[in-house]
Amino acid sequence: MCQHFCAAVTSIQGHVASFDAELNLLLALMVYSLSIWRGQATPGSDLMNLRYRNDRAMNKAAAVAAAQAQTVSAAAQQTAAASTAAVAAAGQGVSSGQDQPAAGTAVEQVHPPWLHGGRTGIEGPGLSQQQKLGYALGFVLMPYLWIRINRHAVHANWGQQLDDRLGSTLWRLLRGADAAHKLGMLLNLWVFLYEGKYRTLVERLLGARLVYKQANMSRLISFEYLNRQL
Repeated sequence: MCQHFCAAVTSIQGHVASFDAELNLLLALMVYSLSIWRGQATPGSDLMNLRYRNDRAMNKAAAVAAAQAQTVSAAAQQTAAASTAAVAAAGQGVSSGQDQPAAGTAVEQVHPPWLHGGRTGIEGPGLSQQQKLGYALGFVLMPYLWIRINRHAVHANWGQQLDDRLGSTLWRLLRGADAAHKLGMLLNLWVFLYEGKYRTLVERLLGARLVYKQANMSRLISFEYLNRQL
């Protein structure tokens, strides 16, 4: 009986090991559907008081606001110059500096409150639907496809069949794509250490940046046990 039980456990473990990629895909889909797709942070990011912000929308809004600010500033300067000329022509000694605050106020009204991160520097819109779908493609679907393609290439011996041109070509393409991805990850790590904006290539391509959810918030992880050990 013990032998049958051990054989059953061994067979189950073998089947589970052969479908570990599908199990990881299922878990990733569950986490994604309950967090990112609903506009919330992942469990790990939530523990660290982090959320995703749409930096692409903020950059577009900044460009539009800058153009509008230039237009408003130019119009205010022309108005101030015209009023100053009219006052000077009328013989009244009023300086043009009194009209500058109105121009500055008009320029400030063009910018939305969250344009440069708001008052705390962490405000801004969440991810759009396109960014959420791109997140699912980059962090959920692509890793699963990459694992399955590489396993199929290993089992089919694409790299050892020299007479098979298609298999050898696909193998070289896979190795080249893997090397390019690792190089891109290394370059992105250097840029991230310099700028501190995007951790991964997918986040950089999507314009999804991790920022604090709240400016003043205590950590949800307790370090009392670690402090006692130290």
